Amino acid sequence: MKNYDVKKMYQWPTGAKAILIAVICVAILILGYVVDIKPYQDDIEESVKKEENLKEQLHLMMDRQVTIKGNIAQLPVITGLLQQWQSNFLTKNELPTALNDILKLGQSNNLKIVSFSPSTEVKDGIYYKTPVHMDMTGSYDQIGNFVSQLVNDSKMVSIGTFTISRTVTSTSQVDTQSSLSSDEPLTAKLDIEIYRK
Repeated sequence: MKNYDVKKMYQWPTGAKAILIAVICVAILILGYVVDIKPYQDDIEESVKKEENLKEQLHLMMDRQVTIKGNIAQLPVITGLLQQWQSNFLTKNELPTALNDILKLGQSNNLKIVSFSPSTEVKDGIYYKTPVHMDMTGSYDQIGNFVSQLVNDSKMVSIGTFTISRTVTSTSQVDTQSSLSSDEPLTAKLDIEIYRK
C-alpha cells in the first residue's frame, strides 16, 4: 500500500479519499452514538419498565373497580339482609316476654322445667346477651322437639352447652348398656344465650 501524505490529501486517488471519508463518518457516528444516544437508551429501557409497571397497576385498578362496582350493586341486597337479620334481635322490653315464651314452649312439649335461671345481661360487642341455664326432664322426643323449636325460633337465641342423660332416682340404678326407650324420662341441662339490641 502506498504511503499517502495527509497534507496532500487532495492528490489522493478517489477510492482512497472515499475510504478515508467513510472511516471518518463511521467514527463520527460511533462517537455520536456513545456520547449522545447511548445514555438515552438506558432511559428508554427504564421507561419501558415503568410503562409495564404502570400497565400492571392499571389492570389491577380496573379489576378493583369492577369488584367495587359489583359490591356497590350488591349493597342494597346486603343492607336488606342486615336489616332482616337485625330485626331478629329482641329489644329490652321484649326480653321478659321471650323468657316466658321459652318456659311456655317447654310446657307445651310436656317438659318438667326443674330450674330456669336467667343470669345478668352481658354486653357482647354492639349487642347484649342474657345467659339462661335450664334443667328439665322429659322423654328424648320431648326434649328434642323443644330444642328444635327453640333453635328455629326467629329471635336470636343460641344454644351453648347441652347435655342429656338418663334420670337417676333414689331407688333405681342407671344401666348404661341398655337401649333407650322413647318414653324413658331423661334429664337435660341447657345453656342458652338470648341476644338483644
